[in-house]
Amino acid sequence: MTTNRIVPALITLANDPEISVKTATIPVFGILVINSTNKEVEDKTYFQLQNFLSDPVARDNHPTLLQLVVTLGQIVAHCDSWFRDEVIVPQLAATAAFTQQLTNQTRRLDLAVALVDAFSNSVYCSLSKSTIITALLPGLKHLEQVCMQSLPEHVETVLSMIKEAESRSEPPKPIERSSSSLTLSMATSNV
Repeated sequence: MTTNRIVPALITLANDPEISVKTATIPVFGILVINSTNKEVEDKTYFQLQNFLSDPVARDNHPTLLQLVVTLGQIVAHCDSWFRDEVIVPQLAATAAFTQQLTNQTRRLDLAVALVDAFSNSVYCSLSKSTIITALLPGLKHLEQVCMQSLPEHVETVLSMIKEAESRSEPPKPIERSSSSLTLSMATSNV
C-alpha cells in the first residue's frame, strides 16, 4: 500500500509549484525514513530529500529550510550511514555556515535552535572520521559562533558537542602499562 499509493502521491505533492505544499511533505518523508523497512521507499525518500536540499527555492524559503533542518535532525539516527555521512551532516554544516551569515535575527534564532537539536542528534551517531573532521566539527564551530552572538544559553551545549566530536576524531591513545601489570605478567610467565 505505501509503495503503490502513498509514496507516489507524496512525491507529486513534493513537486508542487506552491512552496508551502512542498514544505508540508518534508516531515512525512522524515516519518517514512524512520518507520519504513522497504528499501524502495527508503531510496525514493532519500532521493526526494536530496531534491529539497538542492532546490534553491526551497533553501531560500525560511519555513522550508527550518523544516528541513528539523526533519534531518529527527531522521539522522534512523537513516543509512551513507545518507548521514554524505548528505545530512554536510547539509547541517552548510546550514550552520549560512545561519552565521544571516542578518535577520528571528530567522537566525529559529535556525540556531533547530541546528542545536539536529547536531545534538548527529554528534552521537556513528559517523566516519572524515565526516567528523570535514563536516561535523566545522558545522559545530559555525553554530558555536551563532550561539555566542545570539543564543548564549546554548553555548555550553555546543561546546560539549565540539568536545565529543574532537574526541572521536583523534586517533586512539596507546594503553600504557603500569609497572605492576608488567611485574604480574613476568611472574605468571615464570610459573
